Amino acid sequence: MSLSRSIIAPFSLAAAMVVIASPLNAGVVIESVNKHQMHSKVSIEATRARIDSGSADDYLLMDLASGKTYTVNHLEGVVIDLESAVATSEHITSAIKDRMMPKVELLKQGEGPLVNGFATVHYRVMINDTIHCSDEYLAPTATENELVKNFVAAMARGSDGVDSIIMASLFGEEQMCEAAADIVDDEYAEKGLPMRSVDKVNIAC
Repeated sequence: MSLSRSIIAPFSLAAAMVVIASPLNAGVVIESVNKHQMHSKVSIEATRARIDSGSADDYLLMDLASGKTYTVNHLEGVVIDLESAVATSEHITSAIKDRMMPKVELLKQGEGPLVNGFATVHYRVMINDTIHCSDEYLAPTATENELVKNFVAAMARGSDGVDSIIMASLFGEEQMCEAAADIVDDEYAEKGLPMRSVDKVNIAC
């Protein structure tokens, strides 16, 4: 699950999004809106994070220590472990992965705009030097908060885009870029919290 795309829709951090971080008692609240005007809210505490994506029926609950994520339906009193709910499938062997894995990079472009009071750094997500997936604007100072940094790191641990991007390469650039978002979010804990993401999916000249 991509961090930039998660904050904006059930839970991945990318696509014309704005993230607002604000303290709440001992925790932190991050609010965001995507290009479809869908609002999401993440409430982070020391050991867990709750993700509300606008549904009145359920929300996501993440254990920051284990990285496990649960869907909680409070109306029906049902809790589902997302990891165990996903059907297992054969993994592509390491040798095949090495041959098929495209090059995915988060390339620094320079200073970005001030977003919600945070100075940002502009990065470009590229695949194989030719596919320009998105422009990401990361706020380094936002991850100086330990609660936020732990949350970002937990999100990265829970996302593995390697198999996804290999399979997506059989279908098209948009699918590849969605999988690439799961790969580059491993770098967010060190580089900064995504404050804005602009999808491109263009061939670079």
